[in-house]
Amino acid sequence: MVKSTDVQELQSALDAVDDSTVLAAAWDAFDLTIGVADGVTWQEGDELQAVAAAAAGSAGRALLPLPAAAVVGAR
Repeated sequence: MVKSTDVQELQSALDAVDDSTVLAAAWDAFDLTIGVADGVTWQEGDELQAVAAAAAGSAGRALLPLPAAAVVGAR
């Protein structure tokens, strides 16, 4: 499940100077996109476009390196 993230905080983090903050925010943005697309899939809407959006979000996130917090937490 995607954690609830305030969009304004996410935007601020994406505009940050610190690369690790921007990377973590990018992961959160992709997670949010995937979660919204998943939610739309279960609602009355265009399921095919929602699945395509989730796949695009997953593909975009796969291009990013892991945030430092994820690497440290994995040890």
